[in-house]
Amino acid sequence: MNITDLVARGWSYHETESERLAEELESSNIAEMSVADVAQCLKLSNHTIGEHLGDWSRARKFVQSVLAANPSSSKLSNIACYRYVADYMDKHHYAAVRAELDALSVSEHVLGTYVVLKSMLAAALVGSGLWDKGFEILHTLNQMASTSELPESTIRSLAITNNNVANDLLAADPQNSTDRKALLDCANAAFQFWKMCGTWVNEERALYLLSLAYACSGDLDRSLAHAKAALRVIQSNGEELIDEAFIRLAAAKAYHGLADIESAHRELEQSDKISEEWSDDALTEEYQSVRSKLAFI
Repeated sequence: MNITDLVARGWSYHETESERLAEELESSNIAEMSVADVAQCLKLSNHTIGEHLGDWSRARKFVQSVLAANPSSSKLSNIACYRYVADYMDKHHYAAVRAELDALSVSEHVLGTYVVLKSMLAAALVGSGLWDKGFEILHTLNQMASTSELPESTIRSLAITNNNVANDLLAADPQNSTDRKALLDCANAAFQFWKMCGTWVNEERALYLLSLAYACSGDLDRSLAHAKAALRVIQSNGEELIDEAFIRLAAAKAYHGLADIESAHRELEQSDKISEEWSDDALTEEYQSVRSKLAFI
């Protein structure tokens, strides 16, 4: 299997079979890769080996191997960002400074590259369990981006990072006020940045994320308001039935928590009707998993 196909397929099992994927990456033919393949390969390897397996030394070694086999890519700004993350996380701080300077020195937009670089570090810190450090960096970047003129690619990178970090926090089911505040900050930032650079699908999904975040924080009125807003975006722009089904589950949960049982069952009935048309077993299983967590079923 060539590296392009491996990376494309690897994302589907990187969480459940991280060691398998790490070994496949390490044994793959990494010579003469395109710049795009190098970037995607290092993105996957840092995330899988560094974050999921918690072995940043191994992740850094793989980065070095890829760049040694593809020297023309090693000094490109976006590639140097992956070097920076692996160096920093493996505590090779001088090498990290060198990679950071390499990334900035050839950038067409230094501030934009700096924000992307640090957002990648924030994501790696969060993915490695260093939540507080990651949130602190990301919060500062979000504030900076809100008051600065940045390239659309940088805004998109921040939208994705905030979206992913918020989803990681939701999966961890935060119980303390600090983590719940971080969840809301990231979800709100994701929505703000998607509004600036994304599509209406990005917008409705960001609103759904906000609905889940507010529900997690116990604010059911706002959870319901954001679920309704997400549905309005869909209805105004076209059709996105899979998203609609999950959004209606979120609305059902909020309605039930607000003691509007009739509306809760109406939303549940509509979401079930949509899901009955699906032929994808994995999608149906995911839907049933989310549905089973509704307290009134």
